[in-house]
Amino acid sequence: MAWLENLLFNPDSIAHIVFLYSLVISLGVLLGRIRIFGVSLGVTFILFAGILMGHFGFTGNLQIINFVQDFGLILFVYCIGLQVGPSFFSSFRKGGVSMNLMAVAAILLNIAVMIVLWLCIFEKEDLPMMVGVLCGAVTNTPGLGAANEALAQVGYSGPQIANGYACAYPLGVVGIIGASILLKYLCKVNISTERETLSMKETADRHEKPHRMYVEVKNPALEGITLKSLREMANRDFVCSRILHDGSVS
Repeated sequence: MAWLENLLFNPDSIAHIVFLYSLVISLGVLLGRIRIFGVSLGVTFILFAGILMGHFGFTGNLQIINFVQDFGLILFVYCIGLQVGPSFFSSFRKGGVSMNLMAVAAILLNIAVMIVLWLCIFEKEDLPMMVGVLCGAVTNTPGLGAANEALAQVGYSGPQIANGYACAYPLGVVGIIGASILLKYLCKVNISTERETLSMKETADRHEKPHRMYVEVKNPALEGITLKSLREMANRDFVCSRILHDGSVS
């Protein structure tokens, strides 16, 4: 039975760590499917499952946990970049500047609130923990990674700021959902009406709605023309994810 004990309780066992991560992720995804008044927290339940497991003493080797944490954050940021990359620069021509200014204003407001709370309520040495609370309150996981890296560079050896992040994150998620529901009722927004209006706009202008298609180009007039030139000729936005040329896919 030694193998079973290592699997369940040995924090230095690779099998235990893989089992623990698999259990936490599976449990979180399963709970994320539960809807309460039509609202689901989705993958946020994975954090709750992790907190629950940690509360009962299930943990892993700290070095491996830090590696998985950093690797997961890298994958998260990488996938976000792939998702928004094709339309990132073009968005600046369609209100992107004003939206980014609003985002900067929101970030500065969050920092101001955090500093006021730190100066008025908490001790001076609690500033790193307040940074973790700030990242959790705005559900900013990349911000937590950047803060951890900055603290490591200055030789910080205090409590894990992930504790503050984990405490504030659930309230941040619930607060965002609650604020959205409150704004919906205050502004008297009818979701069905808005959906019908959006559908009518998409029907009126078919080019506004993205379409996925596979195109085989046989026109010799397009030979040697770059995609950039082709976009200017077509006067229409498009994104090429794969190109089949001479039997190879790029």
